[in-house]
Amino acid sequence: MQVPSAGREEAALEGIQDPLVREQLARKLPALRRHLGRAEEHRALLELCEELDELDAGDRLALVANLDYLLERLSVDALRRWIITGMRACEEQPERLTRYLRLEDELARASLAFEASGNGLETFRAPLQFYANGLAGRPLELKNRRNAVLNGPPLRAVITANSLLLPEGYSIVDGTDHFRLYCAAVAHAVAHLRFSPMHQDAGSLKPMSIAIISLIEDARVEYLLALDHPGLRRLWGRFHAPARNETALTFRALTRRLACALHDGRVEDENYWVNKGVQLFRERLADPYDYRAFREIGSILANDLGQMRVRFNPQQYVPEPAYCDDNSFLWNFGEPQPPPQQQEQLFVQGVRVERVEREDGGGEGGAGTLVEVEQRFSYPEWEYRTQTERQDWVTLIEKPVQLGGSPRIEVTIPRHRVRQSIFSLIKANQLSRSAKLRRQWEGDQLDLNGTIAALVDYRSGVQPDPRVFTKPGRHAPKPSVLVLLDLSESTNDRIPGRYDSVLDVAKGATIVLCEAIGEAAERFAVHGFSSNGRHEVEYFRVKDFDEPFGEAQAQRVLALRGEHSTRIGAALRHACGLVSEQPGDHKVVLVVTDGEPSDVDVFDRDYLIEDAAMAVRVLRGRGVISFCLTLDPKAKGYVSRIFGNDFLIVDELVELPFHLSKAFVKLLNR
Repeated sequence: MQVPSAGREEAALEGIQDPLVREQLARKLPALRRHLGRAEEHRALLELCEELDELDAGDRLALVANLDYLLERLSVDALRRWIITGMRACEEQPERLTRYLRLEDELARASLAFEASGNGLETFRAPLQFYANGLAGRPLELKNRRNAVLNGPPLRAVITANSLLLPEGYSIVDGTDHFRLYCAAVAHAVAHLRFSPMHQDAGSLKPMSIAIISLIEDARVEYLLALDHPGLRRLWGRFHAPARNETALTFRALTRRLACALHDGRVEDENYWVNKGVQLFRERLADPYDYRAFREIGSILANDLGQMRVRFNPQQYVPEPAYCDDNSFLWNFGEPQPPPQQQEQLFVQGVRVERVEREDGGGEGGAGTLVEVEQRFSYPEWEYRTQTERQDWVTLIEKPVQLGGSPRIEVTIPRHRVRQSIFSLIKANQLSRSAKLRRQWEGDQLDLNGTIAALVDYRSGVQPDPRVFTKPGRHAPKPSVLVLLDLSESTNDRIPGRYDSVLDVAKGATIVLCEAIGEAAERFAVHGFSSNGRHEVEYFRVKDFDEPFGEAQAQRVLALRGEHSTRIGAALRHACGLVSEQPGDHKVVLVVTDGEPSDVDVFDRDYLIEDAAMAVRVLRGRGVISFCLTLDPKAKGYVSRIFGNDFLIVDELVELPFHLSKAFVKLLNR
């Protein structure tokens, strides 16, 4: 029997932060080997141990204490499903989750017996394959789908043209008859394959509209397939929860009640919105093949929910019942609707760009016309729970800075003295580096490229270039640094004991830095960003690399306003594209922010943090260095997840000009 090396076990244990849990696991792992028959099982257990940090310390200890008992009865995959079941069932009951992991809860014992009896996909694969092929009338490959993270949302089936990805195992929360649950999932998928249009353009539909239209489409295709196979209605009905007594007016509760009422036409619900959906659905059953008519129902009902101010979180939404698919078969999010005729659409570096010209009244009294150019860019966003990238998920809008009558901002220390000290600091750190100078008239080594070029010229009858030598020398690199300012609403907060805001100090520090590094002849740009949901990430190019910093640029800095939120991932991706276009091989994005990533349409605190961390990895992969200067004294927990060790926390805001210059200098010689 092969087992992982001691080094692999130690590496896995090093990933666990809690020393008590790490110590207990170190003692238990040798004894646990008797429950694990193959090397794959050992690796799976070690991977599971690495994921335990998602649990609280007490819960981790409770689980580790029972590992012997659990692994006597369950495989590692079944143990993983057992843990996920507890996390799902006790999501809002942390005390019950602790009892569950201690095997003190009735659900824990029932789930343990359920997993031990073998109810995963592999148990039913053979009969399910016959069932799928027979119902579809053609080969339909069944594949395994595994939950990537412990605290991820419950998995749903994924439908493609020739295959069906089914969860490797459902939870006891989804029902106890998992063979019929898999059969229901297969039949539901076949209904979509037969009657649903594939990959419809989502266009500008909002997430709530997409969810409701998909629910209506689920009911339509089930109705059509049940006309040919009436027994399927009873099969699907097993998994529709009796939602009539669910009185909460949440999105999940209302959609569960609607799905149940649409499946069983005899159900009368007490909620007006549910009954309206059922009535509209029945009216259109005169022609059940008219997809667009049923899609219209979804749009009407979604609009009603918006008027009712029902809250919807697309990151946490999962279609129900459990046999439903994830709706990805129905939609295409990668091809947006064509823009209006007055828009010009461009494609730059694989990112969709729309250029829109607006005419606004300009000058005093509205006299004259100011033509402003806005550009729209579509960027992906990282969904950490499913470990997938949502393509074209965020719209970033480049907007011109609206100039106003903002007065000059003076920092506490006289600006000329600050500027001079920063200038001296930058000049002192403009270190030249050793380099091999090529194409020289003389030297102690041949330049291979120059020699080959000279030989080609000679054989072509052209006078060759005699500069075919190399010699050691020095050159001073000219890095390109982009300063990216957070312009969210929180930057308007007043500094205790002062009359100016966080943004005022940041503006003053930026102007001082720009004047100093402009005199030092460094290549730099100053941009800013804020966000109002994923469809409106505003980006302002205050000063670009190729323009000098003068009075006009200073006025743009002073005109910046703090508003909306901080969706930093999209701004980082856009800044990466801009700085990557600059000459040289030393490119830097310096972020100045006052708080953690957030936005109005995101309720999972980790979602935008993980997306920003992925954006930083994207920058690193393209050779761009990222560094964060944060004004939040409590930022270490989240900023280290995003930028690693490349950050600096500013304790005293009045010292921001010096901290900003030190960060700039530090990045010059990275």
